[in-house]
Amino acid sequence: MPDGDLQKLMKLYAVRGVRNWNKTDDAVRRGVTNCLSGSVIVDNEHRVRSALEQSKRSSADASPQLFPMPDTYEKGQRKRSDRPRISLFTPKYPGGIQSHMAFVLISFVSFKDDRRCLVFRFEPADKPHSSHAYPHVQLSRSLSRGGIPVGCVPSWLPDSYPAFPVPARDSMEMFLSMAVAVHGFEGGMKRLLGEMFEERPLDVRKYVKKLENLLGIPHPTPGSSTGTSDSSERNRP
Repeated sequence: MPDGDLQKLMKLYAVRGVRNWNKTDDAVRRGVTNCLSGSVIVDNEHRVRSALEQSKRSSADASPQLFPMPDTYEKGQRKRSDRPRISLFTPKYPGGIQSHMAFVLISFVSFKDDRRCLVFRFEPADKPHSSHAYPHVQLSRSLSRGGIPVGCVPSWLPDSYPAFPVPARDSMEMFLSMAVAVHGFEGGMKRLLGEMFEERPLDVRKYVKKLENLLGIPHPTPGSSTGTSDSSERNRP
């Protein structure tokens, strides 16, 4: 898919996330902000597009702009006892605008008065013949190469291994991998896609089919009543 499709998807996704963020309890938002001191959380939906464009021009050392991710709780599903489930992301361009994108995922962890953030890097393959010459995800101790440390990874735990393989062949698949890691598929990212593209059912089918292929989930062959899958779609090279 062309880069324009990814930019459109990220914009709709981030706008929805900002709206949810602005409805989040003030104490939770303060906890996230304190945890990520030194970074900028995009909290105005009218700034989403310009902030995404700015990310393309930012260096790896720059303080990232963080985009809240949508809440996938259904109405009435959240319980008072549930811990806050807050995640944010920021796109990265490790090799310039033309390269495959990387994404930094931040998950806010709150237990009583202990509030911390976990950071994960979803990255394209490193240079050929290197140990990480494959798309992967791993823990990170900071939000950027220049700093902004996040103190939730204990010193004894390495942040370069394990580096879990991610079946992403391009930036769109890397973004979808990150999103489904947070939301899940059924009732999560699949539902979000349906809501974000409610008036564009062809777009919904396009993205859901891409996500099913990415995850290896069988989907019915058109015209089939048996639910058998099209092996040519699922067997990824």
